[in-house]
Amino acid sequence: MTKVLDVNSPELKAPRNSRYEVATQILSDLDVAISGLPLESAIAAADKGQLSQQAAKAFKARVLLYEATWEKYVGESTDFASGQKKADNTTAYLTEAANLAAQVINDGSFELFKGVDSLSYYYLFTLEDAKSNPKGLTKASNKEYLLSSRYDFDLLKGNANLTHTLPGAAPSRKMMDIYLCTDGLPFTVSPLAKGYAKMTDEFDNREWRLRTLVNIPKKKYWSMGASTGADYTKANYINLFNFPTLIAPFYPDLSTGVRAGYANRKWVSEHPLRADLQESYDYPQIRLAEVYLIYAEAKCELGNGSISDADLNLSINKIRARNYVAPLTNALIAPYSSLTMLGEIRRERALELYLENSRFDDLKRWGIAETELNKAIEGWVMVYKGVATEAATAVNPTNNKPVYTASAYPFGIDPANGALILDPASNRKFSKKTYLFPLPNDQLVLNSSLIQNPGY
Repeated sequence: MTKVLDVNSPELKAPRNSRYEVATQILSDLDVAISGLPLESAIAAADKGQLSQQAAKAFKARVLLYEATWEKYVGESTDFASGQKKADNTTAYLTEAANLAAQVINDGSFELFKGVDSLSYYYLFTLEDAKSNPKGLTKASNKEYLLSSRYDFDLLKGNANLTHTLPGAAPSRKMMDIYLCTDGLPFTVSPLAKGYAKMTDEFDNREWRLRTLVNIPKKKYWSMGASTGADYTKANYINLFNFPTLIAPFYPDLSTGVRAGYANRKWVSEHPLRADLQESYDYPQIRLAEVYLIYAEAKCELGNGSISDADLNLSINKIRARNYVAPLTNALIAPYSSLTMLGEIRRERALELYLENSRFDDLKRWGIAETELNKAIEGWVMVYKGVATEAATAVNPTNNKPVYTASAYPFGIDPANGALILDPASNRKFSKKTYLFPLPNDQLVLNSSLIQNPGY
């Protein structure tokens, strides 16, 4: 709709528009925004956070990539507008997505946050004031967010208690194995992978996104608040020692049957002057790392699965460097038949944008949601090479209770990989129809020209 309607407007009884018409209108609206917004450099310091031209370009690149890959991998099977067909916009959209991403990258107004050494990726998401990180940085040091939702301890607290709820948003077995080793190869093929015999083995030789966002067993971590919040004068912020005695080392909890055993740290604050619901760091709506990912994926799609090392160095390898991972190159993955360049770029999206509301839509636009979401959800490995792992037999010294309680897991252990089954494949019911939501019944009654999505 591009005009104001009243109760008698014929559009209220019209058939729905094609999704391709809607996509065209979205892109047109973004062109208007781009032409009317100021450059980031023209926004005064007191007004930072207002929309910039670069943010609109990045957002348009996101839309272009989404629509191009949806058209390529999902197509007209999800368009139910009485026979309206699309033009083939895939190549044009991918080309423009790459060009817009390159403009934002080359502009120089934004940069990856790297202010806290190997732990930068963790502190990026909890950066608030000088007490929120060991380098005493403030939000002014974060030039990675192109567009963000702004929060403030005095003016607008987050009011979500993410610090004590999101640890439960633990990575699954699949996610843990997606993370890279420091040689740039995935855990499944890297010679640096140490397996699962000891609880700390799968964390060794791994990239810093894993090592900073998932609690490593037997290591201590700051919480938040006056008694357990971070006091960087008492600890080396990389080696993490000399904590107050009330802070216990992390051990996996495998006694309830509802968790994978891992604990997430993304969005988990360690601020000493904050209590529950008071987290006041900003939330990124789109950040430079995603622009790098858009560029790489669009270029690889345009290359029919191929991309030059130069384009990888312009984009994804900057993200890898922040996380102390060897660069992705064509030569690196060539010896492994199980790896493809497009697959590795998609892997990078899963890792970099974890818990940033992109994964579900990515799986759908790639046309693989019904395959990936119908796999079993699994957790910690209990049997490795035919032998019980340390996690299966360990006792948590903080409470003298076994880490693992077998009876808590009714679906048992996957014989293929020795991992705990949290939800078996037989319970997973995602199908092609659920790429789309159903139209509400009341809307179908009000407008008989609407066509319900298939399967509902």
